[in-house]
Amino acid sequence: MSWYVASWIGRKRGQGEEGEKKSPDQIEYEQARQLFIDGELEKAIEELNRFIEENPKSEWADDAQFDIAQCYEHMDEKEKAVQEYKKLMDKYPQSELVSS
Repeated sequence: MSWYVASWIGRKRGQGEEGEKKSPDQIEYEQARQLFIDGELEKAIEELNRFIEENPKSEWADDAQFDIAQCYEHMDEKEKAVQEYKKLMDKYPQSELVSS
């Protein structure tokens, strides 16, 4: 299992379990995130940003913001990664990803 897949497992308690019906925004987020998993980082950033713009109140928006920061980290663009982590903290202060 790759490290970025492992980092994602368990972030949302009880989400995506077998037999559970996924919401349209969850499906859209997972499609954008798959680009990240596949190593298509620039495309992932584009799609994750689009997801956040179109779904700002989604329970998955904080995950998308976190993934954008992770993409920049893996592209060795540390300053952009820090900016994206700051956005995560500012926009989603109650997120489990902020307190972890």
